[in-house]
Amino acid sequence: MNKKKRDIIFYFFILIGLSFIAYPTFNYITSTIGNSYVIASYNKGVSKINKEDKKSIIFNAKKYNKELYLHKFNLKSYRWKKIYYHQLNLNNSGIMGYIDINDYGIHLPIYHGSNDAVLQIGAGHLEYSSLPIGGRSTHAVISAHTGLPSARMFDQICELKIGSYFQLRILNKTLDYKVDKISIVNPSQISVIKIEKNKDYCSLLTCTPMGINNKRLVIRGHRVNTRIKNNKSLNILKIIPIYIYVIFLICLLFLGVIAYKKLYLFVASH
Repeated sequence: MNKKKRDIIFYFFILIGLSFIAYPTFNYITSTIGNSYVIASYNKGVSKINKEDKKSIIFNAKKYNKELYLHKFNLKSYRWKKIYYHQLNLNNSGIMGYIDINDYGIHLPIYHGSNDAVLQIGAGHLEYSSLPIGGRSTHAVISAHTGLPSARMFDQICELKIGSYFQLRILNKTLDYKVDKISIVNPSQISVIKIEKNKDYCSLLTCTPMGINNKRLVIRGHRVNTRIKNNKSLNILKIIPIYIYVIFLICLLFLGVIAYKKLYLFVASH
């Protein structure tokens, strides 16, 4: 093989390699920006709801949770689904609120349901669990994917430990939870997410191990009254990686343009 052919193959594979490297970086940036926009839109919508309407929404959600705990719903019926999807559904957006885990830069909108279409774009609320508004005899379950090539969802929740904190933000309420139990179970072991009398729980659920996904990682937290302080310097540090990714992507694109031009000029001259 002569030098000219080796050069064209070399530049071709550089372009292919750069494309593979840039793809997850580009998806991470777009998904992060997209989720930030969704959360900002949700907060804007919440700010437009008057105090009485907020009280009514929370009252109905509490009533739903009580009836769920007392097994008053037929969870296979159309009526139940209709009632469920009406709860905490601000402007029919399908969004209940959002989850914050500041220590790991996780900020995801929470959608009704946990089907794959939902989990491709954010976190989902497990339909058969309590609505995430807190209160006695409730156990909300928030689910999200790990290992998606298109976005980072719950990839880092495996780093949570006993005593770690996470927050749910629903309407104008901030619910703080402290991790007290971490379990790895089979998909059929639903006892770990059951509602317990007088307990206020929220569990984070994802598949594990990453890439195999034959088990479920369940991280349970109990409600705490102490408000988690938002460390502004920490939040700023969590924004920095986005800029690093952007700079990295720009560098890749620059190298790609150079490789493309060399390849184009080489082909054009022969």
